[in-house]
Amino acid sequence: MSVYNYPNNEKALVRLQVDLKEEINTYVFIIHLVDLPENRLTISFCQAFNQALDKILLVFDTEFEAQARRYKSGEKDQLRGFVVTTSSGKFFSNGLNIEQSLGKKDFGLVFSAMIARVLEFKLPTIAAVNGHAFAGGCMIASMHDYVVMNKFRGYICMNEIDIDFPLDHGTFQFMRSRLSSPRYVHKCLVDGHRFTAEEGIQAGLVDFAVDKDQVLQTSIDLGIKLSKKVINGGTTYGLMKSQKNKEAISSLLTERVRPGMRNSKL
Repeated sequence: MSVYNYPNNEKALVRLQVDLKEEINTYVFIIHLVDLPENRLTISFCQAFNQALDKILLVFDTEFEAQARRYKSGEKDQLRGFVVTTSSGKFFSNGLNIEQSLGKKDFGLVFSAMIARVLEFKLPTIAAVNGHAFAGGCMIASMHDYVVMNKFRGYICMNEIDIDFPLDHGTFQFMRSRLSSPRYVHKCLVDGHRFTAEEGIQAGLVDFAVDKDQVLQTSIDLGIKLSKKVINGGTTYGLMKSQKNKEAISSLLTERVRPGMRNSKL
């Protein structure tokens, strides 16, 4: 097992844990949000999260190519992998750091680009939501393929209405794509309702509500199951996700991201 801290060891915002389960030839990548207690979102956070994603792709692609050279066809199952994002304590994420985010003209650009990147990431992604996921924290959870949430602690919500902060078009359309019906679009985005994990399942924000001690393990078990779809390095998996999330990605990036930013290291 290897551990990497981003942006650095002295002031980590994101910690990446990398473990290759050799018995099933599958990489388990766990991104821990470690800017406790609230994991507030800033440009620095987006940069650190992207560094973790860069490292995941570097490790996975390097080992995939090495195995392809080492083994003949059929001698060994293809390398698989998945990503889990989690935290600890009261919050998964309490959303934007208002002073450090809204005061930076590029925050919207880098935040939207990060979400779009995860929406089409070529490995399965699961958010293991340990506690509250408010506003931007709800968006961080929702950019993943699946959300597993503690059913006994925490709410997930888009509560910008309560702080008189209107959502831009890209954010609204991205969250609309996650919600299960127009009724829940209104309840979530206009009313700012705080959903429990079990309410979140009905709304479309949560996929599994489990005991607090099972959030991470359920996410890992789900990732192992989903990783069986990662064939030939995940190219098709990523393309399918890109098509599924096409409208949300387009809405997030239209007139928000300068040419070339989407694939750059933010």
